[in-house]
Amino acid sequence: MSNIEELVKAFNALPRGPLVPSGVFPNEWHFDVRYIPPLGKELPSHVLYICHPKLAFTYVGRLPLDGPAADSLSFFPESVDDIAPEVAKGLLFAFIHNLGERRVWSLRGAKASAPWKLTSEDRALAPAVARELKKIGVTAPELHEILLTPKGTYDEAHFAFEDMFNDVKRTCGLRGADYDCILTPWSVSFHDLRPPARRPFSLETADGRLKLRLEYITRVERARPRTRTNLDLHAFLAHNAQGLLDALIVQHTDRPAHVAKVVAEAGEAEAALDYGTRLLVGLDTALDIRLARHYLARAAMAPDAPDIIRAIAHGQMVSTYTVTGDGNLRARYSLAASFHSNAAAVLTRKIDPKLVICENVVDFLKMISDLRGPHVEQMNFFLKDARKARDVRGTAAAAQRRGAVAGPSRRRLTCPVPHRCAASGCKNEASPGTRLARCSGPCDADMKPGYCSTQCQKADWKNHKTFCRPGAGCSVFAED
Repeated sequence: MSNIEELVKAFNALPRGPLVPSGVFPNEWHFDVRYIPPLGKELPSHVLYICHPKLAFTYVGRLPLDGPAADSLSFFPESVDDIAPEVAKGLLFAFIHNLGERRVWSLRGAKASAPWKLTSEDRALAPAVARELKKIGVTAPELHEILLTPKGTYDEAHFAFEDMFNDVKRTCGLRGADYDCILTPWSVSFHDLRPPARRPFSLETADGRLKLRLEYITRVERARPRTRTNLDLHAFLAHNAQGLLDALIVQHTDRPAHVAKVVAEAGEAEAALDYGTRLLVGLDTALDIRLARHYLARAAMAPDAPDIIRAIAHGQMVSTYTVTGDGNLRARYSLAASFHSNAAAVLTRKIDPKLVICENVVDFLKMISDLRGPHVEQMNFFLKDARKARDVRGTAAAAQRRGAVAGPSRRRLTCPVPHRCAASGCKNEASPGTRLARCSGPCDADMKPGYCSTQCQKADWKNHKTFCRPGAGCSVFAED
């Protein structure tokens, strides 16, 4: 039972009184929302925590109540408006089902009953849930006002959660340093959160549309695993932007945004990745990061999707947690980014061991590299594969800088020779009064190689692309 009308009807029919069934303690229950990191084979998720400290009774239920596992991955509330409806539904479901049918001595044999009062420690969540309960039709007037949980009661509730969470860690086989580094989650504070950007759809000018398309391309490429000889994303985009742009226009002409959405809802991972990226930049649709996560998570978790699609989707998800509404990298954001970074690293190696992790993962690892404290140790536990992949990429980058691609026996010139084709093995020179075609990329003007033909330029691109950036030096080889 999860239909809201059925839930409300069943909840309103439950018996309720000011005391719990044993008659010893007040029938008052604390609740909050917590973010659980990925333990064992479980995905990271938000949970509803309900506790009666005097009864030593705890209940945990995954949010959202309905939907596949990917929904718990994409469900990342950033305001009370996002979370209150799910909490209200979760509270009704929990009490209707007698808090999971779990028994302690004081509740043994008791039938399901409704709470007399509810409390929560978050000053924004408490009134929002009370309003939601009243809005959906809960009749008990005492539940139309939810007070703040006293500090002492909240501390008891947290200690009870810690005991339960430690049992979960042991069940997952964590021991020693691994056990110690996984921190007990605290309740999520919603009162000081600023939701990420949202922007309604509007028709763009030609220039504005071009910028959105280029941003779309950049976001995809920043999440795409790279080859070891093509690490410089800036140079890659500079030389391939037009081709990528032409391909994107054809793709979006064949499959407009509204069609991509329908196909994504039907389960196609490629469409989910496309529509999720459109939502990230606001291309042919509203800009909505929260909704973008929904579609990107579908692509990332699609069991039959190509690994490259899943890797790009995870890479995209990383960026949705590192750029927050208030500019702060909070604990649950960093844990979510850690999960997707590691998943992207695992998939990258699975696709081809010669590939290296994407820019988004590298940037996230740089972002947390200067942080210190227990929280960083926990992140590192969930980033084991990503950190190894970062080191592999670093080795590849160092090899490029040393000119390892060319081999140790070859020497590069300090600057290109005027009028001589830069392609290796080509002896052609420009005739008097003519000039070679020079590279049009972002390399320094005095370091731009010249070519006698487009064939030579294409043949030399594998060599020059590493140097096609400001300050990279000369890519032209000296003659033997």
